Amino acid sequence: MKWLIRGLSLKLDFEDFETGKRIDHAFQTMEEEEKQILNREYPGISEKIRDYCNMYRNLFTNLFGAETAGQIFQNIPENSRDYDDIYLSFLRYSQAARLEAADKRAKKFRFPTVKQKHAKKRKKKC
Repeated sequence: MKWLIRGLSLKLDFEDFETGKRIDHAFQTMEEEEKQILNREYPGISEKIRDYCNMYRNLFTNLFGAETAGQIFQNIPENSRDYDDIYLSFLRYSQAARLEAADKRAKKFRFPTVKQKHAKKRKKKC
């Protein structure tokens, strides 16, 4: 399954160990940055918005690399609403991709029931 975002087609293998490590690192870094943003006193809202948007840029840089992250946010102003929308799109993709992977794995190891075996035999006779 691929994440289609802003003309890009991106994929993360949620069953791969190295990808899992990269995802863990990216979200741990994001969590640390979010704590800093919440605990910092800002002189104005503009700096907070900039740091908030940078937090998302850093997340996608850690996940996909700087070049791809740059393409994801290309021509998007530093607007927290727009950055939130991209992040939410990624979360929907990652949830669907993980569920798809789990479903494929479950089907791989699922044994047919007796009823399914008999139905298969009936189909062969026809």
